Amino acid sequence: MLLFFPIIFGTPLLGVLWWFWADRKLRRLKHARRWRIAAGLFEATMLGGFIWILLARRLHFAAMPPVPILSAVYIWHLLILPSTVAVAVLAGIVWGIRKVIAKLRPRPIDAPNITEETHPTRRDLLSAAAAGLPPLVTAGMVGIALPQLHDFRIAQRDVPVANLPPELEGLTLAHVSDVHVGKYTRGPVLDEIVEKVNALSADLVMFTGDLIDFSMKDLPRGIEMVKALRGRHGLFMC
Repeated sequence: MLLFFPIIFGTPLLGVLWWFWADRKLRRLKHARRWRIAAGLFEATMLGGFIWILLARRLHFAAMPPVPILSAVYIWHLLILPSTVAVAVLAGIVWGIRKVIAKLRPRPIDAPNITEETHPTRRDLLSAAAAGLPPLVTAGMVGIALPQLHDFRIAQRDVPVANLPPELEGLTLAHVSDVHVGKYTRGPVLDEIVEKVNALSADLVMFTGDLIDFSMKDLPRGIEMVKALRGRHGLFMC
């Protein structure tokens, strides 16, 4: 719990800091105003979606952002943003070391004075590309994730148990987990889960949650799905 609140409130702060950093890097591009507006709209959408999710869970209302935005908010804050910060910190350390080494090296007497350039340099372009890459990766991962929302995996495992009574040899368990009925998992895929589990003809069906995502309005459909699961010797659920 001590780490929960710093993570929850620190994550959107990192997003805002990323926006300030990206906005500065994008200033020297051609059509900089368009790129800066795009970066600002992206961060505003991510931050707004993050606050929306927190309020929905805190105030217990069922309305959530559209699935593409909801997916982007999760992917951005859980995967892309932490990775971006880690890479930025590492790059800053490397840049700092190189700068210290450059200062320690003797400078040639006839070295030309460095003047400010009016056009974007190669470094400016690389920095702008680095700033724009995280949102593009987020969009790409959302595009990959959305078609997989109705897919689920069935994995068969042989589990050796020491000193297992002979009468239990060959016992089969169908372990169903993390359906999270709600915004992501709903509709025909729930019926398909039931159909595939029942087709296994397992001795026991073990459902270990989470049944619903967070909205109680999804509970009746979740319970309906669980009641339809069939095990030769019954169903156990937590």
